[in-house]
Amino acid sequence: MYEGVPLALPPLPFKAEAAVATTTSAGYMVSGPAATLSREGIITIEGVSRDFLVDDSLTFTPFEIAFTTADGWHVTAHRCLVNVREFPSGAFIVYAATLEAMRGTIQDRNHVTVYRLVSGLPEGALDGEARRSDKFFTTADLAPLSLVHARPEDVPLIEPAITGYFIVEGSYSSRRDWEDLFGRLYNLLALAASNFVAFPLTHVTGSRGEQVELHSTSRETGRGQSVLYLKYPMALSKFLNSTYDQYVRWRDLLDLDTLIHYYVLLKNTGYAETRILLGSVLMEGVKYAYAEHYKHWPKDKKTGKYIKPDGTAHGVLLDFRSLIKEVYSEFGLKNGNTAFVRYRNGVVHQGRLSSLTWAQARDLAADLEHPIEHLLLCILAYQGDYWDTTVMDANGRPGAWVDFASVAI
Repeated sequence: MYEGVPLALPPLPFKAEAAVATTTSAGYMVSGPAATLSREGIITIEGVSRDFLVDDSLTFTPFEIAFTTADGWHVTAHRCLVNVREFPSGAFIVYAATLEAMRGTIQDRNHVTVYRLVSGLPEGALDGEARRSDKFFTTADLAPLSLVHARPEDVPLIEPAITGYFIVEGSYSSRRDWEDLFGRLYNLLALAASNFVAFPLTHVTGSRGEQVELHSTSRETGRGQSVLYLKYPMALSKFLNSTYDQYVRWRDLLDLDTLIHYYVLLKNTGYAETRILLGSVLMEGVKYAYAEHYKHWPKDKKTGKYIKPDGTAHGVLLDFRSLIKEVYSEFGLKNGNTAFVRYRNGVVHQGRLSSLTWAQARDLAADLEHPIEHLLLCILAYQGDYWDTTVMDANGRPGAWVDFASVAI
């Protein structure tokens, strides 16, 4: 049985008798506007405006649509573009990047409850996170949060891409703090899912008002297969507990947000050579951030290579392969694969895109992807289950769930 504060959703779609569409140079009257979040995660506004029929620029020049509903919601959709126009009726469908709605007033000193929907996590990842009363976040920054599994009857507006929501309570003046917190959570959730995640809807409720923010989130996703066993009860919250502090520590030093982004891109492409290129760029970023921001090693003026101090006057010049080995050693990867370096060097230094056979590209991509995953998890000091593709399961098939601490690489 679900306990605690229920999910509060706004009355979508927002509807009104009339609206105004505004560009930098003109305004247009709209009849019968209705704004919602489509099943594909796109903010969609329908209505009628004969003015839209005569201005073709509205298909590529962003504009705003604003209206007030009968029950007091002041709605503004931003960066709108006309997607469909019907002649001669003037009926249209508009896609918007963001939408804001406010009813009543919320002041800084007001106590509010914030609901933020989460999409893009693997099916079943939040099945064990279903009670509002469970305080299972042990990390100080996360302690005010609850992570709740979304029941289908709670979230009828989007297809099952919506997997759950966060709840946080406090004064509205602390908004910047929880926005920063969700920014950090976005990257950790993307890493855990090996996928693009999103927060498509935020609903803030207070005693004298409420506020809604919608964000279009549609993008190709779903290819990435997580190396974490997120269907196990509480696995996601345990992942966040065990990695959050390390993520905060290394975020700027190693530019973790960019590294995670490239990792998710890598996991969501089906082309082996694209995965190699993305992985090589990721490793390029790792070695640069490690040497430049963490170690603060100087560069040799002639070669541009980093110099590792060794107690002598000149130090040791490190090429790319040596720098990657330094990174591996720093984070406990004793035998991290560097076979990709030859491919990377050919691209970077000679502009040569090597022609690999399908089997060569597949193997090289796997040899690169495995240490990247392991490196990111080691940086974050992850503790938990891990899908190890280097071992065989009980039926002799590659891949098995193991304790990450037992994986030697």
